Amino acid sequence: MIYPLTMLVPAVLHRLLAPVPVLSLYGVEHLLASAAVVGLMVYLIMPRYRRLMALWLCK
Repeated sequence: MIYPLTMLVPAVLHRLLAPVPVLSLYGVEHLLASAAVVGLMVYLIMPRYRRLMALWLCK
């Protein structure tokens, strides 16, 4: 679950941020990619995953 995000998000962001020179700097691009991965995991994926696994997790 985390592996596909860490592969896809930086690749997508690289293409989106390439036209903007300031945002396509190495450090800035990686900071934005890390923030996007964390945000997706915390607010989109993990709440749904926890609901899916609730019976097993809360035994």
